[in-house]
Parts: sequence; C-alpha cells; structure tokens
Amino acid sequence: MDTRAVRVLVSLAALFVAAVAGAVGDSTTVRQRAEAGEPAAQFDLGLMYATGAGVDQDDAAAASWYRKAADRNFAAAQVNLGAAYHDGRGVPRDAAAAITWYRKAADQGNAAGQYNLGVGYRHLLPNNVILGANVYYDYRETQLGSEFEQLGLGVEVLSEWVDARANYYLPEDDKELINEFDTETSSSSKSVDEYWLSPYARGHTIFQKKVTEVTRTTTTIKQHFEQYEQAMEGWDAEVGVKHQRNAGLVASHEGEHEQPNTLRAPRAGAERPDTPSR
Repeated sequence: MDTRAVRVLVSLAALFVAAVAGAVGDSTTVRQRAEAGEPAAQFDLGLMYATGAGVDQDDAAAASWYRKAADRNFAAAQVNLGAAYHDGRGVPRDAAAAITWYRKAADQGNAAGQYNLGVGYRHLLPNNVILGANVYYDYRETQLGSEFEQLGLGVEVLSEWVDARANYYLPEDDKELINEFDTETSSSSKSVDEYWLSPYARGHTIFQKKVTEVTRTTTTIKQHFEQYEQAMEGWDAEVGVKHQRNAGLVASHEGEHEQPNTLRAPRAGAERPDTPSR
C-alpha cells in the first residue's frame, strides 16, 4: 500500500504576525507585573512560555496568558491567541475562535489583524519527510488608512530533526500619499558700500562728494513635501533543529529510561508531524 499522503490546506483567516517583544526582561519581574494585571506583561509572559525563553516551554500556559491580555484588549495578544486557535497550540484547534480573535485585533486597527487567503500543499514521503509549498494573497490596511495587497510564496521541508522554510513576498507597486505640506522661509541681508567721488572746485572752494550705497536682498524659498507609504518586496527564511537538552538517557527504575527533553524552534502558522516514539 502506498504510504504517501497528500494534504491540501485552504485557509481564510486574519493575517498572522508573530509579535515578538523587543526585550522580555527578567521572568520573575514579568510574572509579577503579569499577575498584577498588566496586559503588556501578560503578553510578554505568554510569549516566554511559547518560545521557552527563561521558562519551560508550555503552549497551554502561553495561550492562557495570551487570553488574559487579549481579554484586556491587548491587540498583539489577540493576534497570537488567534494563531494558537488556528494551529491548535495550547488550545483545541478552532477556526471560528481564531477568526474571532483576529477580528478583535483588526477592530482596534491592528495592522497584523487583517486577512489573507491561500492554499498550501504538503506531501508526506516514506522517510517521514514532508515537502510543502503555499501561495497566499495578503491584504493590509495600515493605521494611516492605506490599503496594500501582496502575493506570498512559500516552500518548506519538515523532518524529524530539521525543519526549513522560506517565503517570498511580492507586493503591488503602488505608493499611497499619506501627507503633504508646504514650507516657506525668508531671509534678508544688507550690504553697505561707501566711496568718494573725484573732488572739484567751485570758486575758491574745493568739494568732494561721498556716496553711500545700501543694498538689501530678500530671499524666499518655497518647498512642497509629500510623504508616501509603500509595501516593500522581501523574503524570510528559518531553520529549526531538534535539540537534546539533556545529554544521554537517564536510568530509572525497572530498567526503564526517561527520554531526554527536546526543543524545537517554533514555527508560526504550520503543523508539526508527531515525533515518532523511540
């Protein structure tokens, strides 16, 4: 029997952007702020649990802290909670719940909370290697009211030990005028030039005239400025490698062994094949 499997995924959801805090800070301090009800800290703590930064990686805890911040209308947490429901990370997979949270973020003008439409193809090879590709249409409305569309293309290779993914983004070439203004500056200068004319005689008196010339110059500069928004062409790539946190196996009772903890690099918006038992 042919063991190959083909999976076609079609999704209509809000555009997922994995919001990463610039500096999460000390986990104890973040936890204290989060438990005190600070939405930004609750989001940061959820992100720490999602990535295993400073704490043990725990998708369920990440989703729980995302929800606390999302319930307080923290847009980035609403986006990440929507992604958790979309991928089934820490919460049951629920497309309707994912769209609900994406829309909450979009209603706040969060640029990450817009939508995309795409199709993905994955092919499972006999060696538990998955080859995949996807094509997406993305739409964004910025906080300044500009609307942009782009085509996204992606490829991926997933295996037990190494995951690799690359994406290319080709936006429309339009520029959106967001502001224009005029400026006018004036400056003036004065120069004085003095000189004597040739002397002349009248009767028994000699005369000589002194001439003073004053030149005044006024310079006026008028400038017109325009500011634009424009989507930029770009690409991204990522590679994840399974990492054994504990070297070797730890012996336990009755000759059993405890499997070492493993950590995979997180991937946004993609499923993982279950790790085969050893």
